[in-house]
Amino acid sequence: MSEKDKELWQKIEKKACRSLKKSSEDETNKTKMTKNKSKVIDFDRVKDCYMINIKKNFKIDNDPRSIDAIFDTEDGRMVFVEFKNGKLSPKNVLEKLYDSVLINNDLLGISIGKLRKDGIFILVYNPGSLEKIKGTIERKSKKKLKRMQIGKFKGYIFKEVYSLTKDQFEDWIEKNGVYFPNLYKNNFSK
Repeated sequence: MSEKDKELWQKIEKKACRSLKKSSEDETNKTKMTKNKSKVIDFDRVKDCYMINIKKNFKIDNDPRSIDAIFDTEDGRMVFVEFKNGKLSPKNVLEKLYDSVLINNDLLGISIGKLRKDGIFILVYNPGSLEKIKGTIERKSKKKLKRMQIGKFKGYIFKEVYSLTKDQFEDWIEKNGVYFPNLYKNNFSK
């Protein structure tokens, strides 16, 4: 690993290791989408560290978007999570997912095939905003979009794709576990 890469991983370790609860925070409305305090990767912060390095060598007009968190399940599957508490745009969620996969896989040196084999994407939403979300999707699309179009990622980028309420997500993590991602942990120790 080069010195530049070591520096990047040190920044990521220092800034991006947070609780799932903190990573789920909607700062505008001062609410958190989960109570789980397990340590995860706050991917918004990973993206920020990554872009600082990229901008040293390239002129970038627009920063990529990013999902909120990454963690492993008890059986080692990598989970990408996006929390949505209110207003959202289907295009925004899709951009976040694509950009996050590219950044994650570049950092870790893994292929899409690894995520397709055992990766998971979960969109967690506040059931109180469900009707608002449906209305936004239908207005912007002129046709009904099923689950923000995230279903198209199943088998293409991820093995599994879910759209869950906050309560369903709590049940899901109770069953599957929340563990700090091994692929990140391995890079921190180098």
